[in-house]
Amino acid sequence: DVPLPPPPAGTRLERRGATLGLAVGPWAGFGTGKSIAAHLDYGFPRTPAGWSRFELEYRLAVMVSHPSQDTTLSRATVPPFGQMDVGVKETRVWLFEAVPTARLRFPVGPTFALLADGGLGLAQTLERYESEETFVGHTVKTRNVTGLVVRVGAGASLDVGERLRIVFLPVALSLQLGPGYGGYTPSLGIAYRM
Repeated sequence: DVPLPPPPAGTRLERRGATLGLAVGPWAGFGTGKSIAAHLDYGFPRTPAGWSRFELEYRLAVMVSHPSQDTTLSRATVPPFGQMDVGVKETRVWLFEAVPTARLRFPVGPTFALLADGGLGLAQTLERYESEETFVGHTVKTRNVTGLVVRVGAGASLDVGERLRIVFLPVALSLQLGPGYGGYTPSLGIAYRM
């Protein structure tokens, strides 16, 4: 194999072909607990002909996570006793997201690029809240909620071969509009160009 010569001045080499990506990272929910999240996405380039510096990709990103959280319940009492523990609440959630995303890439060098992405999709949650409280007893509440999710992210990518790319998103937020909560979801993954 002979490597391709560099593109002529004033032009850029555009890599064509769909990519399949896999990433993992923490999922830190705002009020629903923490867990590991797995991301799978499929993308393809769609840079408009007039763009000379930026690259545009459309992606379909799917994420699954299983956040959980145990909370000690307390109630106020008369001084000098202060707070008295009255039980424990366990939160267990399965969270699924499918989000069509637009990703904007800004190549800084031949292999390194900055990127930002955002999208609007669907979220499905399977939620279970279990409480054990003094004077109340054992209660279980379940919810299955389907709603919209807004995702935004920013990070960088590094090409480590002709077909392999490492993608790091240290800034990634998702806001579930149906379930009513959100999460911080940074990830590190690889994308393979087919």
